[in-house]
Amino acid sequence: MQKIGTKRVAFFFLFVFIFLISVFLGTAFGQQDSPAQIEEKLSLLTAEEKEILEELFALTQSIEEMEREKQRTSSEMEGLKLRISQLEAEIGAEEHKYNENREALKQVLRSYQRTGPSNYLERLLKAKSFSDFLRRIGTLRDLARNTGNLLELLDESKEKLVAQKEELEPIVNSLQVTEKQLTESIDKTNELKAELEAYLTSLAEEREFFEEQLAMIEEAWQELTQFFPQLTADLARIVAEAKLPPEAIKVRLTPVGLKAALADTTLNNIFAEQGYDELAFTFTPGRVQIEMPENNLVLSGMFLVEDNILTFQVQEGTFFGMALGPGKLEELFAAELRLDLNQLVGEMRILALEIGEGQLELTVVPLT
Repeated sequence: MQKIGTKRVAFFFLFVFIFLISVFLGTAFGQQDSPAQIEEKLSLLTAEEKEILEELFALTQSIEEMEREKQRTSSEMEGLKLRISQLEAEIGAEEHKYNENREALKQVLRSYQRTGPSNYLERLLKAKSFSDFLRRIGTLRDLARNTGNLLELLDESKEKLVAQKEELEPIVNSLQVTEKQLTESIDKTNELKAELEAYLTSLAEEREFFEEQLAMIEEAWQELTQFFPQLTADLARIVAEAKLPPEAIKVRLTPVGLKAALADTTLNNIFAEQGYDELAFTFTPGRVQIEMPENNLVLSGMFLVEDNILTFQVQEGTFFGMALGPGKLEELFAAELRLDLNQLVGEMRILALEIGEGQLELTVVPLT
């Protein structure tokens, strides 16, 4: 009976332990802030606090971008160094062949000089038949011609390899200079960040607050970059499959040709019908703006057109109101946003586009 009671107590404590762990984990995961909660927290910052956070965010982006550029430069430089090593080995091999054949030619010429032309003539005259005579003449002729051709080819090969090496050397030197400049820039940015962190340290307990805000924003950014490729794929699919009534695309004849107008509201309605009602495209002269309020993301850029496909070229953006650098934008658009308008324009081919107020104006011609 005592053993049974002991087992029951042990199982009871084990159950309590597992329950507490599950509650702890559930609480921990529950504490993860949503974009709306992050936006609310950031809205409570004073102007000075927001300025400090924006500067820290910008510096972090600069460091990340410079380190990526340095890594790309270093990788390219290593590749060029390897290519130079290969060229040097090839040049050495060609020079060895060249020297061997040149030495062989020397021996032939010395033999020719030592025996004299009369001996070669005597050998030719000792031919047993006319065909033998022609064969001996041909052999001598081929020997001289092939030896000359070989030396010419070796000279050309050597000159080509040397030229390639000379062409690569200044590129490597340039990359070394670039790498040095990047290292200096990273060091300088780290110094600025250290100065800012020193200032945060002087704020005592507020330092931890700013670090938490920055970590919170970075976590939200990582979630966005994981979600964004699926978003671009969905938008591409939705537009490619969209079926609109003919009046949705306004076509008119102008002095410069046939124009088809696609309103931003029409595009937004297409996405809203597929569940992306918070996504908003806004067209202004020469500009395309994409707003994603749920993710606190605003992007600006333009469309390029080719084969009835619009490719969005991002130029700037903000995340929670803070500017995104080129590195962050490149990271976000690892997968391009491409909208296939073939289904929307029907039997038309887009020659050019102009971004106007509230609409895209497409210059189109009938398919032939």
